[in-house]
Amino acid sequence: MKEDLKTNYLYIQVYRDLREQILNGTFTQGALLPSEREIRELYHVERTTVRKALQKLVDEGLAEKKPGIGTQVKGKEPVSGEELSSSQKNGKVAFFLNSNERMIQPFYSALFYSLEVNCRKAGYQLVMSALSEQENFEAILDDEDYSCIIFASNLLPEYFEVTRSRRMPAVLINKYHEALPCILPDNVRGMYLVTDYLLGLGHRKIGIIKGRTDYTSTEERMWGCLAACANRGVTPCRDWIIESDFNQKSGYEAMKSLMDRCTGKDRPTAVIAFSDSMLSGILKAAAEYDLRVPEDLSVTGFDHLSETGLFLQSFTTVEANVDILAKVAVDTLLHQIESYPEYSSKIVTQVELVIGSSTDVPCS
Repeated sequence: MKEDLKTNYLYIQVYRDLREQILNGTFTQGALLPSEREIRELYHVERTTVRKALQKLVDEGLAEKKPGIGTQVKGKEPVSGEELSSSQKNGKVAFFLNSNERMIQPFYSALFYSLEVNCRKAGYQLVMSALSEQENFEAILDDEDYSCIIFASNLLPEYFEVTRSRRMPAVLINKYHEALPCILPDNVRGMYLVTDYLLGLGHRKIGIIKGRTDYTSTEERMWGCLAACANRGVTPCRDWIIESDFNQKSGYEAMKSLMDRCTGKDRPTAVIAFSDSMLSGILKAAAEYDLRVPEDLSVTGFDHLSETGLFLQSFTTVEANVDILAKVAVDTLLHQIESYPEYSSKIVTQVELVIGSSTDVPCS
């Protein structure tokens, strides 16, 4: 296939390739898709990956499962119950991401997929574009015929102001700015819940591997940590709070830095990571110090994204409900399109604590 499987999440790659072949007519309506075994051999993936990709096609209304037969193509349009107007079908929604971010990060990959499904069901095409600080944003808008815009995380505030001045429907996900409607998971409550859970197990020596300080999610999750500690009368060790980035490599480096700051047996019994993406790096570093999880070290994350590859290991984390974030974002855009654009709002979506096997009472 054209895209390198190593730099994309496998089930998304399989799903997108099959979907493209349905839409371009390679697989016509009523045709059977390749069997699970054939797809597994073609992509060199596990059975669960194939089933997840096929289920996405079913959820989108492009295919249906026929017991004893296989997965059959339903058609090129999603099942909606109503015929979409030609103006809706041709609408383009821009998904702007900072060029320093990477679509291979699980959060953005899952977010884009869910946004794409919701946009398509509403009759819009989602187009992803990375923005750097050197680009002329107004020229981009002049050159492209976008119906509305979805911004993700850290981008220049000037972009938001330009959008507002043009009275263009837009939303901002995973960050707050007064110029736009903003949709975020309840970062404060989520991190409060996971921190309080660790404290309830008896942990008092807790390391915190946070995200970049210029991120709204980092700031809010830090508030949640500190609030839970204050409520329990615990003061976190400043030297054990390490700034990182939301990826595996940064998680590894941050965990190494944390352990290098420890002396003798004075080390954390638990580590809180501000995203699941950091966890595999943290685990690798912990293993290098002969620390077992959870016997010697409890670890927690945030997001609960299966694309990290860690979900099968049942980690204690926070369910950020990315699908809800995406649906609320698209619903907010549609409301703006149908009526006057509304700005300066903050919508906080529900989160849940997911307790797994990566946490236990502190070792003696």
